[in-house]
Amino acid sequence: MYAYNPRKKTPEQLECSLVGADRHDILNGIMTELVLKKGESPKQHWMIVGARGMGKSHLLTLLHHKVCSDSGLRALWMPVLFPEEIRMAGDLAKFLERAVAEILHDLEQDKSKIASDLKEKIAKIRSIRQDERVDYLFSVITWIRSETGRHILLIAENLQQLLGKKISLIDQKKLRAYLQTEDALLLIGSATTIFDALHDHSHPFYHFFHIRRLNELSFEDVKALVANLLSGYGREEQARIMLENEARLKVLHSFTGGNPRMAVFLSDILKTDVNEEMIDIMDRILDELTPYFEAIINDTPEYLQDIINTLAAYEPAQSPKEIAEHLEMEQGTVRNYLKQAKDNGYVRVAFSKGKSNFYCLNEYLYRTWFQMRDSGHREEMRWLMELMLLLYSREQIMKENRRIEAAEGGCANHYQQLVKQTYEFMLSNPAFCAVIDLCAQQVGKKKIAKKADANLQKQIEAEMTKRFELLNKSKLTRKEYETGFTNILVDMIKKVVDEPMASLFSYSLAIPKSYQSTLDIVTALKDYDKYIFTIKTKCRNELVNEFASMSHNSKSYKSILLFNVAMENFDAAQTVTASLTDEAENDIIDMAVILLSIQIVYYCHINRIEQAISSFEALQKIGQTSHNNWNSVLFFALLLARKAGVIADETVDKLFVYAAEKHPGALPLSLWHCIQEPESESAQKLLAEPTIAQTVAKVNELIATTMEQQLVASTQEVQP
Repeated sequence: MYAYNPRKKTPEQLECSLVGADRHDILNGIMTELVLKKGESPKQHWMIVGARGMGKSHLLTLLHHKVCSDSGLRALWMPVLFPEEIRMAGDLAKFLERAVAEILHDLEQDKSKIASDLKEKIAKIRSIRQDERVDYLFSVITWIRSETGRHILLIAENLQQLLGKKISLIDQKKLRAYLQTEDALLLIGSATTIFDALHDHSHPFYHFFHIRRLNELSFEDVKALVANLLSGYGREEQARIMLENEARLKVLHSFTGGNPRMAVFLSDILKTDVNEEMIDIMDRILDELTPYFEAIINDTPEYLQDIINTLAAYEPAQSPKEIAEHLEMEQGTVRNYLKQAKDNGYVRVAFSKGKSNFYCLNEYLYRTWFQMRDSGHREEMRWLMELMLLLYSREQIMKENRRIEAAEGGCANHYQQLVKQTYEFMLSNPAFCAVIDLCAQQVGKKKIAKKADANLQKQIEAEMTKRFELLNKSKLTRKEYETGFTNILVDMIKKVVDEPMASLFSYSLAIPKSYQSTLDIVTALKDYDKYIFTIKTKCRNELVNEFASMSHNSKSYKSILLFNVAMENFDAAQTVTASLTDEAENDIIDMAVILLSIQIVYYCHINRIEQAISSFEALQKIGQTSHNNWNSVLFFALLLARKAGVIADETVDKLFVYAAEKHPGALPLSLWHCIQEPESESAQKLLAEPTIAQTVAKVNELIATTMEQQLVASTQEVQP
């Protein structure tokens, strides 16, 4: 069984052992996007994120096989699968050169007519100056696309090394520019973490990729994986025995932290009783896992290594206070590090006591490996005893101890001594054993959580109904009613998930929705500043990490669009908008247009013209799919804001001048002056034209009506 290298498995083995709904969803999503209509360009570039052993190589290798075996996709794509560790690709030129060499290999196998020409072009690389090679290789790739009529699907792993460390920022800018302007390359990459180049706005690849995170396998997934693996190797009887031993499977799931690679390694233990064979198997597995764990530690920042190794060396579950004491560090710093470690899949909350969470390693096996490698001779039994307590029930250990004591010779060998010491340790350290139990208790939590979620949903629905009934009975003005309605909506969403992400989602919908019904731009600006701008400014890193870890699919694209607009991730927002093709989804695009308009007016309000122009550019792209005239929505919002005295003429003039130069007709500067300064000489000349005079009159009438309605809304009661 090739636990480390999926490249050595057959497509059938890979297909059979792919478990987890999120993995199938990602694979199907990519395959769907690879199907292009005539004249259609490739869509978004993907980044698959997951800790080592989570199945990134498995997934991408299977993707490569599927594209290669599909005649329709082969006609559109040339798939290039890089090795898992690209050791010779020290910079962008070498990376592209390796890609072109792989393409040549495939073309030669297919006996393509252009193979010889490509070979000559590759031979010329060494004669080209180092600083010109990237541009030359881009031209070669474009030539391949033109000659073959096929796009190049570049599948590369561990991009946290390439984009995060090896490729310079200048070359990263070149690569992004090429990927954005040419349709020759589509990049499907993987990484062990959300590295800086993906979430730091100063980097060229900030919010460039569609990021999907691989989650830990559920208990049912691990169960299916073990059954599939053993059945695939003709060991059906062993598979049957293991699946019947559900208690041992649950321990395996907890022990591996839902890591597929760990589950493969430890599946041999499932068929083993408490005996010498189990110790030998575990000892061999831990030795084989040394390069795996060393690679994880080498990829991890030093400050997180300290957290991980503290959880491995001391108590199996520790509070931030205990970790801080071990490391002689501030508790606040430890809490920040723990959050990062949790987000990246290194640790999880084992249990809570009072107001404090206690954390343990997500892969408990690392603790065993660490203690085996780090312990002195006097402590070498400790990790083995802990392993015994995890793998076997108290009853099994007691039974085995009685058998050994009853046998002639007593505790004669190493294994018998281990059982006796484990039994004695279990009796003398009940609190420590209880903590180990809590760390292992993972199975069944999801079912309990789902039941709790269902109960919470019923409670929230009942509370929402009650609050809306009270709201309808209250004697409120229309404006007060709208405010109350919005507050209830936001409160209910935050009760489901009381985090910055939930708040940003809810306000991104509630604020434009409220403005649409009231046209109260002053309140909209206040709410935007108090909620959206404040949340995204204070919690940007937390929001970026949380958003990247979410599972994104077509059902969640509506909320994703508003999130990206609020966060000003405009490239991502445009990509999402392009995928919302259903007529029923136009409402959310209209909300995005209104949110963008409020955003532009807000930046004019605080005199940040560059941000206003950036949002204006996004509006020109996203608004094209809206039912409404998106520039009219913005124009009217600017007029209302100017009438209310919350934006200055000079700031708006800069926006109008930019619009006239880059997008003629988008914002009519002449009409603006006719409305704002009707007595000026230039306005009088324009108003002499009957058509312009009629238009200005209608706009002024609409503004007056809106202002009057707002005045009425502030005094008129809403009828129940």
